[in-house]
Order: sequence, then C-alpha cells, then structure tokens
Amino acid sequence: MEELATDKQINYMKALKMTIPNQLTKREARVLIDEFKKQDSQVRSDMQNPVVRPGEPKSNGFHLTPESCRVEALKIAIETVKAFGNKKEQSLMELADVYHKYITQN
Repeated sequence: MEELATDKQINYMKALKMTIPNQLTKREARVLIDEFKKQDSQVRSDMQNPVVRPGEPKSNGFHLTPESCRVEALKIAIETVKAFGNKKEQSLMELADVYHKYITQN
C-alpha cells in the first residue's frame, strides 16, 4: 500500500484552494498538484495575452435605416478630417464610404 500524502502536500493543496480527496496518496497528491499548476499557468497566460475576437453586432432595440447609417458615416468622416487632416487626399464622400462599409459591415 502506498503512503498517504504528507502534511506538507495537503497544506499546499489547501493553500491552492484545491479539493482534497480522502485517503490521498503521495503520488496522487503530486499528480493533482502538477495538473493544477499546469492549468493555473495556462489560465494566467491566457489572462496576460488575451485574444480578442469581434463578436456579432448586437441590436440595442432599434434599426438604423440606410440613410441614418450614411449620415453617421459622413459625420465621422468630417470629424476625422477635422481632427487628423486628410493625409490620403480622399474626398469626404470617399471617407464616408469607408465608414459606411464599416458601420454596415458590407
């Protein structure tokens, strides 16, 4: 019969807030601790390097008409030119087309 987990192993598992089964052997404790640390390091890595993926557009209860999308795109184009200038020498309507495509996702 294998030896039961040591007090040190059990205390370490408690510190990690792990569930500790009854009659845990040294080997089982070592495996559980290693698996927990591996999963924890993966979670920490994911938190430090999050992958952001855009989701589907969500409706907020109203529908934008094509005209309102076009007006908003033109407003954004005007504000962009005011704030940053027009370095690409595009007309406001060309910029509005870019923003309109972005807004409507076409």
